[in-house]
Amino acid sequence: MGRARVWIEPSTGRVNVIGQGIVNGKRLTRRMSVAENNRDLADEVARELNRRFMLLDFSWLLDAPGPGRPTVSSSTFAEWAPRWLQSYRPPTVSRRTWDNYRYSVEDLVRRIGDRHLDRVDQAALVDLRTDLERELRERTVGGRLGVLRLIYRDALMRGVATRSPFDRPLPRRRTKRQKMQATKRFQFRPFLAAELEAFATVLRAPRTEIEAVHFAETEGMLLTGLRWGEVLGLRWSDVSWVGGAVHVRRAIVRGQRDEDPDDGTKTGEEWSIKLRPPLAALLERQKARTFVGRSEGRIFGGPNGELSPYWRWRRLGWIEPLRRAGVAPREGDAQKAARRSFVTGSLVCGRNPKVVSAEIGHTTTRMIVQVYDSFMNPANWPDAAEIAQLRVFYGFDEGTAGVRAGTLGFGGEEPRNRN
Repeated sequence: MGRARVWIEPSTGRVNVIGQGIVNGKRLTRRMSVAENNRDLADEVARELNRRFMLLDFSWLLDAPGPGRPTVSSSTFAEWAPRWLQSYRPPTVSRRTWDNYRYSVEDLVRRIGDRHLDRVDQAALVDLRTDLERELRERTVGGRLGVLRLIYRDALMRGVATRSPFDRPLPRRRTKRQKMQATKRFQFRPFLAAELEAFATVLRAPRTEIEAVHFAETEGMLLTGLRWGEVLGLRWSDVSWVGGAVHVRRAIVRGQRDEDPDDGTKTGEEWSIKLRPPLAALLERQKARTFVGRSEGRIFGGPNGELSPYWRWRRLGWIEPLRRAGVAPREGDAQKAARRSFVTGSLVCGRNPKVVSAEIGHTTTRMIVQVYDSFMNPANWPDAAEIAQLRVFYGFDEGTAGVRAGTLGFGGEEPRNRN
């Protein structure tokens, strides 16, 4: 058994964390001073130690520094970070969280791996943040620094480090005005019907086997609005030819070569998509190309069911066919461009927003109202010929051809008749 508590020295007011436990019949005691007498940090350390003691993890007591231990950590970041990462392997955290930790650790080791933990001061941390901001998005930079903060927190608890560069808050980089400019929304431009037709013509005429693999993935995303990982997660067992539906049950996570049954989809939900004629034709071509005589296995993938990473699909299955088709790329992430075009195409064709939300894996229409709203302005509403072409491309039913923007439930005025 073991127990950790916070103790404040009466004479000096110094905040300490004291841990005691009996290991192999020996009573072990260890005291650790908390940086800047931070009582909140001390309480957090004590709670974490008590949790580990309950799990019979006494490594913190066993790693207690002995006499003559140097005040500067002898461990470099490259030595400590992999050890830290192993302590968080599943099921300690989910597979997806651990993958995010792993990506961050690999990147951080590449940047500061040769530095001793105690020699990474705040100036070095500011330089690191600047380097990250040159190459990564703001959200990713925050994730990298968050993992680094967690690494240092555990290093302090284990006695591997004696100080942390996060003891003081980092200086702010942007003014309020600059922050607003950096987060300014852009209005997405969905693909026009003629662009979709030209794009699909290229996708249905691959020149090599590897192009056939990636072009089919792209066409599946255009026709369904699914994310890249959800398309790759589809299997033949998910297709109901009799019921005319495709069931979405799992997804591939970027960086993985297979889906994790425990992860499921991004939202953790399962849903179905109607097997419209264009999608059915794509599945028939896939079945004839790679899965003759097989009832199981992946719908999209190589001849043996192998998967390629996201970056390769984006280069060979997205950028290259767009170039051949003479279609300008769209803003933002590639898979979101296909997804937003599907949603906006569904809305202008008069489909029920609730049904559209369900087909792309959302339980409410909030995302459609707040994000996928490029055509909600009546001034941007396409003419009847454009809508008819979109209906043919996606294979939407003919029963709602007369529905217009004013009946979608978003408010606003009825668009003018452009016939």
